[in-house]
Amino acid sequence: MAISKISAKYQIVIPKELRKQLQIKPGQNVDISLDEDKNIKILTTSAWDNLAAEFGGKGYWSDDPTAYIRKQRDAWDD
Repeated sequence: MAISKISAKYQIVIPKELRKQLQIKPGQNVDISLDEDKNIKILTTSAWDNLAAEFGGKGYWSDDPTAYIRKQRDAWDD
């Protein structure tokens, strides 16, 4: 388990060993949500999610790709 402290600006640092394992790069988007027990979940995003964010997500395509991917991820948990 890695522990991170919340800064005065409500920022957290993802510990180096986790960044290495997940291959997270500076500027990469992550998906942050709460599970049913109110625990914070941080999920790495795909290149598709990052591209959608660059173009504003909603409105550029007919459907919101991020919402679609979240829905698919939630289905995996069931």
